[in-house]
Amino acid sequence: MKKGLALLAMILLSHIAIAEDAGKGAFLLTKSTNLYENLDLTGKKYLTKRRTAFAVTNISTSKKRPAFFQIEFPFLLDTINGNGFIVESEQELQEIGENKVKVYLFIPVNSSKIPGYILVPPEKLSFSGKNGQSQLFPEVTWRAVDFSVKIPKKLWVSSEFGIYRPDKEVDWLKKVWTSVWKKKYAYTVRRAILRGLVENGFTQEQVLMALGDPLKKVDKEETDDSEWIYPDKKVIFKNGVVQQVL
Repeated sequence: MKKGLALLAMILLSHIAIAEDAGKGAFLLTKSTNLYENLDLTGKKYLTKRRTAFAVTNISTSKKRPAFFQIEFPFLLDTINGNGFIVESEQELQEIGENKVKVYLFIPVNSSKIPGYILVPPEKLSFSGKNGQSQLFPEVTWRAVDFSVKIPKKLWVSSEFGIYRPDKEVDWLKKVWTSVWKKKYAYTVRRAILRGLVENGFTQEQVLMALGDPLKKVDKEETDDSEWIYPDKKVIFKNGVVQQVL
């Protein structure tokens, strides 16, 4: 069974086409605004005054209007009732404990069509007693389940009301947002940091808040000069402050 699960994990990880939304960075709401259920701004709308970061699940761009981001809004929940298949045995479910289980939407027939999944707490699963098999994973038993789970609403927000960081996660952006306010930086400095921009005169602490840890740090002997190497840029410090960004 474990050999079959390992093979299943390898094939799933090698495919991008999992139906679950891929991470698309984080969006920081900096102003009060309406959030919309539909991209065309129809349907129900929700006014929020929250200033915090949210996970981005989709992006819409147009020449006629600002970009819109679909965010997961955990303060409002949708209930999803559905069914699918899990591959864990009863013993494996007990070992998982309180961690969520992947409920696959269907049994895969071939490697070109890999199922998406929904993460569900084990206590939210009910078993129909039916099992399935797949020639692709002959050692794996696919157990049919029903489930009911609450997930964050996915709502649309205009780029005019916040800052988008495609390269960062929600927790990281929340931490930076809190830090820049505690430091009481000037508005222009705060704005640059949150957008991931580095300017001449920035301290090393400000660069870390804007970009995160570098891939490599190079200190020059007998001076206070140093270079921080990032995937797309090099930041050069002199006496502890940014002298140049290449």
